[in-house]
Amino acid sequence: MLPAAGLLLQSWPSPGRVSAARLQAPQAQVRPLDGAFVVLVSPKHAANVGAAARSLANFEVSDLRLVSPRCEPFSSEAYRTACNAPAHAKLQVAETLQQALAGSTGSIGFTRRVGATRQTHASIRHLLREFPHALPLQAPADDTTVGISPKADIPGAQGKVGLVFGREESGLTEAELSLCSHACSIPTGNLQPSLNLSHAVCVVLSQLWDLSFELAAPEGPQISVPRSVTSASSTAGHASSHPVDAAALDVLVAKWSEVIGRAGLRSEETVAGGQGNHGRKRRTAGHLRAILSRAQATKQEVQAMHGLANAVLAELDIR
Repeated sequence: MLPAAGLLLQSWPSPGRVSAARLQAPQAQVRPLDGAFVVLVSPKHAANVGAAARSLANFEVSDLRLVSPRCEPFSSEAYRTACNAPAHAKLQVAETLQQALAGSTGSIGFTRRVGATRQTHASIRHLLREFPHALPLQAPADDTTVGISPKADIPGAQGKVGLVFGREESGLTEAELSLCSHACSIPTGNLQPSLNLSHAVCVVLSQLWDLSFELAAPEGPQISVPRSVTSASSTAGHASSHPVDAAALDVLVAKWSEVIGRAGLRSEETVAGGQGNHGRKRRTAGHLRAILSRAQATKQEVQAMHGLANAVLAELDIR
């Protein structure tokens, strides 16, 4: 399949000339995808759970989380396809996606549906161009690397970012996508646009793994990453400048939902009757969550928004 128009792709040497550093995992304490975890929402087939865990092992990701699985994740079928993957042995199970994303500073929901009230990026590269802090990439640690420092935090590395995949037959609901900071598609051909669940996980992790090596290339990244992100003088050490986690964002949205309700508007984030995925229509609180998620609001910004909400509520009480 030809790349979409406008994509910036790096030309790699022929297989016979690729360096060992390009083909082998870097022997370092910090791995390129240490800042990522994978979430499977309500998987139906144990074989997909095991195969997805194996894909995590291929790219040195160890954190796998399931939301309300409809299969037995530790069945013999799952063990067979997992091939002793560490992520399978210590996977976590949550009742809701909100619980699975607790503690994360961002998340990306993968979907092939385009919603009427949300932006779905055509690919990971398109997402990175517009939101360079969205992905938890780190340049591989290699003393011979020229360019980005091996220890430099690339997008989203201040906290873990969840990569969220939906059900085999229906994907993610609109409500679930609203909990994600970003929505992203995986480019495919027209003959079969829908990927198998475990294949989708493998494709995404492979792309991220490849991008981490691209960031470490001598000529620098082939994507637009602000220099402040990779600079030693960046604000990486200041906790107040880090994105807040999902739980803190939930509290803020709940506070503003109260303000919205007191103002006479509907306080739900989504309601029935929309034209998009699963017939949901986003309301004011849902739009607020989407804006804050994309912006990766910091602690200071969230505190300021709480202060403003409290002032509005106090004024409404006086009236």
